[in-house]
Amino acid sequence: MTPTFQQTLLAQCVTIIEDKINQIETSLQLSQDALVSDTKSSAGDKYETSREMIQQDLDRLQRQLNEAQKDLQTLQSIPSLPTATENRVRLGSLVKTDQGLYFLSVGIGKVTCEEQTVFVVSLQSPIGQLLLGKTIGEEFSFQQKTQSIVDIQ
Repeated sequence: MTPTFQQTLLAQCVTIIEDKINQIETSLQLSQDALVSDTKSSAGDKYETSREMIQQDLDRLQRQLNEAQKDLQTLQSIPSLPTATENRVRLGSLVKTDQGLYFLSVGIGKVTCEEQTVFVVSLQSPIGQLLLGKTIGEEFSFQQKTQSIVDIQ
């Protein structure tokens, strides 16, 4: 795990979130267009139901967009974080255990970077909470498996 690997992984995560934002924005635009073009039909209740469903879809997409934008801000803040003087797991840490590799940033899930599988998890996730503040050599149990921290970057 080199600093370059961590930078590559971070850039890949930013790209994933930016793509997600673009997809949500496209869906939002399509839903807004559908709402505008939905004209009053003779079956009044059907029209209102259709408009309400589109509005609920817009609200859901807006929440997803807000969440994705927060994730992007979190990722963009990672390079500016001061380097830790003590080797404790924190936001932006790349943690190698005897059973896997974890990047504490935002909840993306399983990502392959330079042919290595990395679990990109948020600090709020169950495993993120378990890892936060740990140091090299410490152990933790997750899903009935005990893991030992081998390296932190």
